[in-house]
Amino acid sequence: MDNIKLNLSNLFVSFLTIRIDSLKSFLKYFFALITVHVLVVYYIKNLMGISINDPIYVMIKMWKEIVLCGFLAIYLIKYFSENKTIKIQLIDLSIAVFVLFGLIYIVVAPNKVTALWSFRSLFEIFGFYMLGRMFSLRIEQLNKFLYVLIIMGCVTSIFGVIQVQFLGADFFSEVYGVDKVAVAMTSFGYEKLRASSTFITPHEFGLYLILCFMFASYLYKMNKLTRQVFFLIISLLLVGLLFSLSRSSIVILIICSGLYWVNDLKKLFLFSIGCLFGAVVFVLMGAIENIVSVVQGTDPSSMGRFRVFDEFMLHLMEYPFGSGMGTVGVVVRRFIPTAPQFEGELFNLIAMTSVVGGIIYLSILVMVLFKLLKRNASSMFIPEQYLKMVGVIVIALLLRDLILPRDFTNYAIGWFLVGSTISFLRQFSSIRKDI
Repeated sequence: MDNIKLNLSNLFVSFLTIRIDSLKSFLKYFFALITVHVLVVYYIKNLMGISINDPIYVMIKMWKEIVLCGFLAIYLIKYFSENKTIKIQLIDLSIAVFVLFGLIYIVVAPNKVTALWSFRSLFEIFGFYMLGRMFSLRIEQLNKFLYVLIIMGCVTSIFGVIQVQFLGADFFSEVYGVDKVAVAMTSFGYEKLRASSTFITPHEFGLYLILCFMFASYLYKMNKLTRQVFFLIISLLLVGLLFSLSRSSIVILIICSGLYWVNDLKKLFLFSIGCLFGAVVFVLMGAIENIVSVVQGTDPSSMGRFRVFDEFMLHLMEYPFGSGMGTVGVVVRRFIPTAPQFEGELFNLIAMTSVVGGIIYLSILVMVLFKLLKRNASSMFIPEQYLKMVGVIVIALLLRDLILPRDFTNYAIGWFLVGSTISFLRQFSSIRKDI
């Protein structure tokens, strides 16, 4: 027994001696693995012949949450062992209130199991915000972090093209299941396979490529990428995006790249030329029907959103205080196939937690954007282009919330960067006071 206690004591001492900077270097590999998470776990699921709700599959799928909790536990143990005081900011407090608000709606939920799964899908992103707050990356660490994600973006983009051009529908049926072949196909009578690469849907794949586009833009503006390398990267990313045939992702890319790049008439002209060139490429790929069907009102995916919005309003009138967690959304349909799904995750959030829940969430986003984009003395230490990049990424995630269900990978990356940046601003705000 004494030996066991001694070994546990030695393990604890070793645990405390882990340097936070050493852990930071592993974060880029952790997030790189997250980008291929779906493909790997689905392949394991099919290899083992288990269902999506099997406890074994759930445990395999939860590896990323286990790693996240491990990172947070290590930091907190080291932090309190050194008798440090945690500095809470208004944004931290607002997020804590929002999470508590969500927990209350688990209590009133009719089904606690689906409520917990629903809570996880909506609120888990704030765990990555905490990770960013605790493991705030320095500029040189940030650059390495972004380089790795950009490399993964190029790799997944190439793989997405290979899916469509060489692997075909058989790939989706063998890895994701027969029902996922339909998800990979356009749905308006125009039979065209869509790239989803290592993600579960083309939309998630497209949003990841948008984030990588913003990372590359920032590094290029900071002279960390040469012109030739930058154009090679964005060419690969754009090809992958076009093969995804994700109209929402293309729209989000146009909005976000415009916000980031355009600040005078000359750049507006060049940006317009770039958009026109992209439209020509889209036509040459034979995907013009993808846009025309929306304009003509024949695309069931786009037209169906109006019907879904009407259903959302009826749901809100029936449950003005929210129907509780685990009653609406894609995650809930794993357990209750007939559960309503209101497309945009913001509408699902409001349906479950009332308009108040939606207002709190949007207020947090506004606070984050205000913190990131306001001009202050922190710009002496933090590149303004970096703050602008993170702000535009927050806008991209909000736009996605308005039109489609949320995905894990992109929101984990986005909120990690937000948390890391808030710590940045806090740190250099303190320096300013000392000066």
